[in-house]
Amino acid sequence: MTSMTFRLVRYSLIVLVGILCGYVIHITGSESRQSPQLQVSEALAEQLDRGSLFFQTGDLTSAEQLYTDLIERFPNKPHGYNNLAALYAYQGKLEQARTLLDQAIATHPGYAVVYKNLSKIYAELARDSYGKALEIDPGTLHAQLMILDRQGIAQLTAAKTDPEATEKPTVSTATEPVIDAVPTDPTVEPEPTVTENTSPAPEPEVLSKTKTPEQAAATEPEEKTPLREDPFAFLRRWATAWSSQNVEGYLAFYPNDYHPDTFSSHEIWANKRRSRIIRPAFIQIELTDIRILSRTEEGVDLELIQKYRNDRFQDRTLKHFRLQPHGTGWLIATERSLGTLR
Repeated sequence: MTSMTFRLVRYSLIVLVGILCGYVIHITGSESRQSPQLQVSEALAEQLDRGSLFFQTGDLTSAEQLYTDLIERFPNKPHGYNNLAALYAYQGKLEQARTLLDQAIATHPGYAVVYKNLSKIYAELARDSYGKALEIDPGTLHAQLMILDRQGIAQLTAAKTDPEATEKPTVSTATEPVIDAVPTDPTVEPEPTVTENTSPAPEPEVLSKTKTPEQAAATEPEEKTPLREDPFAFLRRWATAWSSQNVEGYLAFYPNDYHPDTFSSHEIWANKRRSRIIRPAFIQIELTDIRILSRTEEGVDLELIQKYRNDRFQDRTLKHFRLQPHGTGWLIATERSLGTLR
């Protein structure tokens, strides 16, 4: 074997070994990157597959029972809570879905899917509040949520709002938008027939150049007053900003000069709130029993029960809020704790 041939063979072997090593490193790296997303036991994965099958076949009763059992068997996993919430949201039971999503966040505060589902629930609840405030029927409320399966995430198709619709729900990972087909053979309407009018034209009516105040008021367009946000929806948005630890979003719910009596300035209070919101690993806020005490042009007084929870502390308090008008929404003028509840 010549020296040149030997060098070529050696070079080829080096290249081959490099390719094999790169392949092994790629496979190992891929497994290590995927493992945090696949921390699901085989027993749980099989149950999630069954739940997806129940959705596809429209057996919602069996799906509900299965996810309820998952919560009992795996109370520290978000899958059962999240998927049962998706089922309830499909059925229009939004308050029950919201409670389950709060529980899912408590088991895994960093799960972004659960937060996205919760934001959709709040959006539907806000739409319901607007409908009640305007005394109109907002229609059957449904929310399209994402469920968790063994592969990660599956999209639950939106429920139909037609009460006579009988189509079964399906689970699909495809999220491409559906585009209506454009007709390729549009019908050309015939040109209208024009007939000559031989009758004499009527004499123009002479109108008075001046109008009475009543006539002027009748002809002027009526100025519409923009609708103000529902106070319940406003407070739920405030709770969502707090739960997501969005400090600037949370502070935006208060006037620029807001500060309780225990703080000498808004800046001192705001800095204190920043540290308390950022410090915990997670924050969970739940508002219940919201009721309006009084409502005037100057503002709204409300009472509610606030359930607060983080990784080290939890409590339930009765709170009073005074909301002041701001644009088409509100700002929190006063916020007082009325005592701790058991």
